[in-house]
Amino acid sequence: MATFAALLAVALALGGLGDEGRKAFLLAGLCFAPIHTSLAHGQPGIFFCLLTLLFFWSLTGRREWLAALAFGLLLGKPSFAVPAALVGLIRGRWRAVLLGCVVGVLTWLPFLHRYGLQDTVTHYTTAIQAVQAPGGDADDSHANPQRFDLINLRSWLVSWQTPTLIRDGLYGLAMSLAAVVLYRARHLSDASGLYWTFAAVFCALALYHRFYDAAVVIVG
Repeated sequence: MATFAALLAVALALGGLGDEGRKAFLLAGLCFAPIHTSLAHGQPGIFFCLLTLLFFWSLTGRREWLAALAFGLLLGKPSFAVPAALVGLIRGRWRAVLLGCVVGVLTWLPFLHRYGLQDTVTHYTTAIQAVQAPGGDADDSHANPQRFDLINLRSWLVSWQTPTLIRDGLYGLAMSLAAVVLYRARHLSDASGLYWTFAAVFCALALYHRFYDAAVVIVG
């Protein structure tokens, strides 16, 4: 619940809402289904949604070290960290992303010290292969009985049952265009919240995410 409260607070800051809109937003937040799903299932996704928005908020001012800390911890969920890093680079904050990578490495050091680099990489790649296998949690095809819970763009394109080449081409084109829009719109006023709304949606659609990860779009 503390993470939920912090998520709402950061979303408020990114959305640029004044005092008049705060109560309505907080009440709306209590009705936001992805957050309840995350809490009900005990998913840590809401924590990474918070880190993503905290990273975005840090980019709006001179908060480089906070941005680095948020991004470093966000590396624990690469599906959010990768598109968030792209947003940071588009905003010209490469130093915050670089420092965040250092924080991420330091965060993982105890784990690497205990299990070693080879076993850590092997375990991670094995887990990825398992969830991406036909019928796995990250399988976008109809072989996955839980695919209805996916919200990423690739899952949506798979539902069209188009040839793989066309599907992957549309996916790459859509994400490239979204990145171009993020770049061209980088000078929008942060106070409007429009840029960060689009950035949050971009993060949710870019890579593999489930419904509870949609808590990141609460800024919208």
